[in-house]
Order: sequence, then structure tokens, then C-alpha cells
Amino acid sequence: APHIGVKMNKKVLTRNHLNKDTTGSMSGYEYLILTVLDKHIPTNARKPYTIGELKKRLMHKAHGRWSLCMDLSTFKKAISDLVEHKCITVTTPTEKQCGKKKPTYDDNIIKLTRRLKDINNSGFIEFYYSSALAFICKQITQNEYKVFLCLLQQMEEHKPCTLTELSYILGMDKSDISKALKNLDKAQCIEISSNVGFNDKGQPYNLYKRKSTDRYNNETYNTDIDLKEIITDNGSVKNKDIESITIRLLA
Repeated sequence: APHIGVKMNKKVLTRNHLNKDTTGSMSGYEYLILTVLDKHIPTNARKPYTIGELKKRLMHKAHGRWSLCMDLSTFKKAISDLVEHKCITVTTPTEKQCGKKKPTYDDNIIKLTRRLKDINNSGFIEFYYSSALAFICKQITQNEYKVFLCLLQQMEEHKPCTLTELSYILGMDKSDISKALKNLDKAQCIEISSNVGFNDKGQPYNLYKRKSTDRYNNETYNTDIDLKEIITDNGSVKNKDIESITIRLLA
């Protein structure tokens, strides 16, 4: 089975970026694009990675047709915002690079900035790519994806995962975060075992597990085969479920 893990640089998981009310706030769509880029931009590749290739990776099959998981205007805004946040660079290709005299928007070359590539010093969280596929398939919303990343960040840092703490970081109501966690469980991004024990204050806590699933594989352009093969339903690859990681923290 292909590699199913993906990394997110901790530099973009600060409260300034996660909180919806801060000036540096990043959308769930921006985080999704960063996830896809981490997964699919080849290391030291000679051929540049284009906007068009990124868009393919953000497609899902609905009613037998392939479509982008967000409006084109939303996509372009997310790309522009990522440039502003110094996460990516977007450049116009040369005629030699794209084989055209007049390159289109899809021919533009996209790269992660050095700031984002440097994950060894700043650190990162690692999770299953199937969570991004759930977002692409519209099984979770952009806010729920941010809740997911924030939860993993807290787990990674061994910090409290209480609704109060997540609410403070994300700037979301606790009731909305609770609903998001339940839907993330339903979408098989995480698994929640409720009230499995009590903390020092006698409060019950949840047990969270990161999950991997292959349920979205045939509905997304996530394999390393040609898009035409997927459209004709040939050669689709399924990732085998692997044992999930268990982390016990306050919730």
C-alpha cells in the first residue's frame, strides 16, 4: 500500500493561525491545500508542480462526475492567502517549462516556502492522509478540519484537549467543537471512546485515536495512477486499514 501519512508544520498550528478571529487566521481550505502539497509535491523533483495538478488532487467524485471540492473563487483565495502567509510561492512558468506561449492559471508553479519545508527544527504533527480525503469528499467541513488539527497538535504537545482549551485556541463555541469531534468520529478521522476514566479533579475524559480508512479512496484522486483510469474505474487502489495510534488525554 502507498504511504498513508502526512505532516503539518507546527509553524502554522499556532493560535494566531488557528483562531478564526485573529489577523493571521488561516482557513480550513488553506490547511487542506498544505496537506495535499506535503503529500504530493515530490522531493527534489525536476518537473515543477503546478496549480492544475493540485486541483486534480482536490477533486472528488459526486454523482459519477469529478469536481473540485470547493468553489474556484474559494480555491484562488486560499492560494492567495497562503502566499500572503508565506507558506507557498506561485510563479509563472517559462515557455519551456509548460510548453505554451501563453500559460494559464493552472500552469503556474507552486512551491512550499523554505519556512514550511523546515520541519526538523520547528517540528510537525503527523496524521493519516485519509482525514484530508474526508474533507475533499465533503464529509467534514473546513472548521471541523481545523478542530482535527488543533486536537492533534494538543495531543502532540501533551496539552489539555478540553472543550474549553480547544474553544480558546480556535475561537469557536464549545458546542460547535463538540459537534465537530462527533462528526470527525463519524467520518473516521478519529475514534472517540467517551468517559473511559477520571482525571485528578474527578472529571471524566475521552480516549482519542487517530484513524486511517480506505473508504474515500475510490471517490478521490488520491492514487498515483492517471485520472482517466480513475474515471473509467480501472486500477483504483485501496489502502489497507492499519492499526490506529492511541493517545489518552483530558477531553
